[in-house]
Formats: sequence, C-alpha cells, structure tokens
Amino acid sequence: MDLKTKKVFLMDMDGTFYLGNKVFPGSLDFIDRLQKKGKSFYFLTN
Repeated sequence: MDLKTKKVFLMDMDGTFYLGNKVFPGSLDFIDRLQKKGKSFYFLTN
C-alpha cells in the first residue's frame, strides 16, 4: 500500500488490530508509521 496517496485511514479494531487481549504483530508499528507521516486515522468498531 502506498501511504503517500492516502490522507485518512478508517480501520476496524477487534479481529484486525487485536483479538481478545492480544495485539496483532505489526499493528502498533503501522499506527506509529501513520503518525510519523502525519496521516489521520480513526478506529471503528461495532
């Protein structure tokens, strides 16, 4: 995915970034990368 062309990211939480009390590998690194690049992101869940 080319982050340069994206401005905003909408992401699901449960089953995408974590499952139960376990965070998936790479999830926090991805958020850190978005923040460093000044990208907006929002978590959605149901």
